[in-house]
Order: sequence, then C-alpha cells, then structure tokens
Amino acid sequence: AAVIAQFTAFNTATGWFWLDFLSRLLIVCLLCISLTNTRERFYTVIAVVAGSFGFHTAKAGVSSLMGGGLRFSEGLAGAFIDNNGYAIGMVMVLWLLVGASQNSANKWLRRGFLAAVPLTAFAAISTFSRGGFIGLVASTLVFVVLQRRRTIAVSVLLVFLLMLPLVPLPEGYTERLRTIQTYDEEQESSALSRLHFWRVAVAMAQDNPLGVGLFNYEFAYDRYDFLDGEFGRRRSVHSSFFQVLAETGFFGALVYFWMIAYSLLVVLRVKRRSKGPSLEPGDARFLETSANALGAAMAGFIGGGAFIALALNDLTWLLFALTASLDRISAAMCVKTPIQAAGIAGLLMSSARPSEPERAVSPAGR
Repeated sequence: AAVIAQFTAFNTATGWFWLDFLSRLLIVCLLCISLTNTRERFYTVIAVVAGSFGFHTAKAGVSSLMGGGLRFSEGLAGAFIDNNGYAIGMVMVLWLLVGASQNSANKWLRRGFLAAVPLTAFAAISTFSRGGFIGLVASTLVFVVLQRRRTIAVSVLLVFLLMLPLVPLPEGYTERLRTIQTYDEEQESSALSRLHFWRVAVAMAQDNPLGVGLFNYEFAYDRYDFLDGEFGRRRSVHSSFFQVLAETGFFGALVYFWMIAYSLLVVLRVKRRSKGPSLEPGDARFLETSANALGAAMAGFIGGGAFIALALNDLTWLLFALTASLDRISAAMCVKTPIQAAGIAGLLMSSARPSEPERAVSPAGR
C-alpha cells in the first residue's frame, strides 16, 4: 500500500526515504519471526528490548522522583524524540518489563525488571502527555482483564492508587489532565487542533484513495486545510490511525487496522492454549504471562497512538513480530506435548510386554 501511494506522493524524496525505512523494518520483523522460535529465544528478545529501552525510562523515573516531580519536555531519539512519543514508548515497554520479570530465571534480573516498572510509569506521567496517560490507563485495564486471577490484579491496582497521593507528581499535571474533558469549554487549542487535523486527513483520503505517500501528510496539509492556516502551516496529523489513512489510503488503513485487531486475537488464542491440560506448568505460565504483556503493550499503543503520529515506530512493529512468534511457539508446544506423552507411554508399554520369542517358550522349557 505504501509503494502504491508513492506514485501519488506530494514529496517523492520523503516518501522514498520512509519506504526504505519501512522495508528495513519489515526485514527485521520477518527475521524476528523466523529466528524467535523457542521459549528461550522469545524471552531473550523480550528481555533485550525491555532492558535497552527500560534502562532509560527507569533512569528518567528516578531523576523525576529525586527532583520532586521533574517535567520531561523531550524524549530520546527516532520515533520517541518528543515527550508524546516518549510517553507512548514508555507505556508499551512497561508491560514488556512486566513480562520479562515474570519469566526471568535469574532473581536479580527479575527484581531489576520489576523495579523498573513503577519508575517507567512515573516517567510517563512526568512527560505531561495526555496521550501517554490515556495509553497507560487503557493498557492497565487490559492487563487486569487478561489476568486469570483478577482479584489479585485489582488488589495490586488499588494499592498503587492509594500510594499515588504520596508520590510527588509534577506540578500542574492534574490540571493538564482536566483539559481532556474540558478542552471544548476552555478552547484548549492543542486538543481542538487535533480534531481539525483528523478532518483534514479524511479529506485527503477521500481525494486520494490510494494515499498521499508515507510522511507526506505535512506536505499535503496546506492544500486541504479548509481553515486556511488557523492552526499553522505544514502541521502533523497527530494520530497514528489517521496518519495511515491519509498516507496509504483506505487499503493501507484496512491492512493496518487488521494487523492490530489480529494481534489482539492472537493474544487471546495463546491464552486459550495456555490452559491446555497437556502443557507443563512452566510452559503454561510462560504463554499466559507473555500473552498478557503483549496484549497490554498493544493496548497502550492503541490508546496513546490515537493522539500522535507513530504508525512507523519500531516498537509497535516488533510487537507485531513477537505476537506472531508467540503464536507459532504456542502452537508447537501444544502439538509437541501430546506426541511426547504418547511416545513415552508407548515406550513404557513396549518395555513391560514380553517379546515374541519369550512368549513362545513354555514355563517347562525355561
């Protein structure tokens, strides 16, 4: 869909640049699916992704706490270079940290991953990103719903909420969140502009059903801005989903939405497989906790990504790849276990049966 949209791109150089980026990203994801084919390799990938990103987010959380609630107005680099993108990345990696902690055999690694979880959550709050807050709430609710023992998860969530007043929240954070509901009454320009940018994206898609080209929304914005620059020129779409719609057209949007929906369906399928009676307890726990982590991380992107153009961020596409890998690993586990059990049972039966020559010899003959 992106290649087709390139033929009608408003800025071909930008389109080719991001097509190159997307092709490399797809190759990495396909290699990830092919190579991540065992439980051990899956955990290694999760631990590396969570640890490399989580190191920075945990450090940011410590800095904010020690500073009495510092505010981060910038991010790291790449797709997470600003505070909004950084917040969405934090929300996604937070649940990968949880999954890595639950499946780590090393107690120090397990404790390190677990300690990074609340620090990452506080760092996401310190970005003052409303999209990050929505993503954090959405992913937490999904994580609680996915738990087999929801009472324990709800209890932990209540303890966290009770301890929240003791944490030094950044000054002005609660006032910032109130604008989510009252933006229309207060004429909050940032939130109102987003609604306008989304309408412009729909107009682009209607006029260009095949899309305007990857990251070409900004180049096409001025032509379709029916308010004639009221919110500025060459603006961003501020939504991953409307970004895909405008830049790759209706077909690209359909494919992208289906990838997200199917990932969530795969998470539910893996959870169903984890309840199989033939699975070892360790394998069943691995499948369930990994599915919960991926599902919550994807929910964080859905909630927060609706308010920032992050359709091509590396972490979301790695979630697609890891979900596919987990689907294949879980299917192999469910097929392998009954065959192994049948093989062991057959071996025991054959060893207990006398051979044909032995049964032919009478007791007297012995």
